[in-house]
Amino acid sequence: MDLATGGAPRSFSDRVLRLLERVEHRVAKAPAEREAAFRLRSEAYQKNGVLQRSDGDRLYDPRYDDAPNAWITTTFIDGELAGTVRVNLGVDEYAILPGLQVFSDILGPKLVARQVIADFAIGTPRAEHMAFYRRTFGATPWCPPRDYPGVTAKIACVGADYRFGRIMIESRYPFYKSEPSEREALFGPGRCPSSGAVGRSRAEDLSAELANLG
Repeated sequence: MDLATGGAPRSFSDRVLRLLERVEHRVAKAPAEREAAFRLRSEAYQKNGVLQRSDGDRLYDPRYDDAPNAWITTTFIDGELAGTVRVNLGVDEYAILPGLQVFSDILGPKLVARQVIADFAIGTPRAEHMAFYRRTFGATPWCPPRDYPGVTAKIACVGADYRFGRIMIESRYPFYKSEPSEREALFGPGRCPSSGAVGRSRAEDLSAELANLG
C-alpha cells in the first residue's frame, strides 16, 4: 500500500503530484527530437490497433505537424521520453486544424465567430474515451462520433468551456494546474505562431494568455 508520511493512503492527486516531480515538458524543435516524438506516436497508434495502414516507424503529417500554429510537445519521466501531444491553436477560419477534416461543419462556425482555444478546450477522442473527457473536464459532445481518415476507430468531437470549468478542474485535480516555467517551456514567454496572415495580432494576444494561464 502506498502510504503518506502519516500512515494514511495517499490520494490519487497526491500520487500524481509526487510523480510530477520527476516529469519535464518541452517542445520538440530539433529534428532528432521531432523524429522521436513521431516514432512514439506511431508506436502508440499501432499498439492500440487503430491505424488503417502501417506508416513504418513513425507517424508524421506535414500539413499539421509543420503548420505554423502547431507545437509538438514532449513529456519526459526521469529523462526518458514518455509522451507526446501535438497542440494546434485555432485562431480564425484560416486555422490549420486536423479536426476540420471531419468536423468542419461544427468547428468552422466557431472559428469564424473567433471562439478559439482561450474559450474552449476541444478534443477529438475515440468514442470510447468520451466518458473520461466528460468526467474530468466537463466536456460535452458537439456531434455524434464519425469515421476519421486513417484510423479504424470512430472519433468524437467534444468541447469544454475552459474559462467556466477551470476552477472546478483544478480544484478536483490540482495536478492540472501548471507553473509559469512549465507553460514557458511549452509555449514560450508570450510567443505564439499565427495561423495565417489574418488574425496575426489576435494570435499574439492569445500567446500571452497561454503563457499566463495559471
